[in-house]
Amino acid sequence: MGTSAEKNAQPEDAGFSQNKTTDISEKDNNNSIMIEDKKEQNEHCKIMLETHNKYRETHMSNKLRINERLNAMANKYAKYLLEQYPFGSKNNFDKDESLGENILFSNQKETETDICQKWYDENKNFEYGINKFQKDTNHFTQLIWNSTSDVGFGFYNINNNYCYVALYYPQGNVFGQFTKNVFMPIS
Repeated sequence: MGTSAEKNAQPEDAGFSQNKTTDISEKDNNNSIMIEDKKEQNEHCKIMLETHNKYRETHMSNKLRINERLNAMANKYAKYLLEQYPFGSKNNFDKDESLGENILFSNQKETETDICQKWYDENKNFEYGINKFQKDTNHFTQLIWNSTSDVGFGFYNINNNYCYVALYYPQGNVFGQFTKNVFMPIS
């Protein structure tokens, strides 16, 4: 599981600066909505971060920190995905390959806690000690992946169809690294 020093070490920032702020306010004329004001965005991110870190603590994973650049990218990605879904391909979006992701589509507004719970619930399919990808577990493993340090959250809505995105740096679900990053929950 690593030493205390390893668990608290943060990887290099790779350009995802904590000090960068990005205006992500946007509203289209086609009845679509991104999180419109900075206060609402901050509250959404705060709850998502707290919920992520609650689950991560249960698995002895390092705490995540919010990254404003990732927040802006996640909002743009959520918009792109929802506007393309189900016909588009997420591969057409210019997203940094060093990022992991969790995505949830819904036809109803979800609370931040419910979003994270749906991703986390894949833990019931995960078998600890296996050092490879396991079917129907990738949202869970990315959520608690120990070496991930930064996260950004995005949200988009078109006519009561919702897309929620979390982007992670560095990405999780790396082949051969599962036993070093996905730990059994503590009692």
